[in-house]
Amino acid sequence: MSRTERLFDLLQLLRSHRYPITAAKLATELEVTVRTVYRDILTLLALGARWVSQRADSRLAHAARNALARIEAVLPTKLREYRGRDN
Repeated sequence: MSRTERLFDLLQLLRSHRYPITAAKLATELEVTVRTVYRDILTLLALGARWVSQRADSRLAHAARNALARIEAVLPTKLREYRGRDN
């Protein structure tokens, strides 16, 4: 399964549960590690923030850009360089 497919599957799992679900349960359902679930959740949060920063009203877009800037500021240099490649 590709990472993109797993991210879509994760979204579907999150949408299908009415109440909060643990990372361990998600990992079991996706057949991945808990660490992978946490990394995928972070990816979804970042993708969502990028989407909002480009498509929402100006106030919300500004807030999303600020949040992304704060996240990027604390990333190790290696990850900041990697992030820059997929913009």
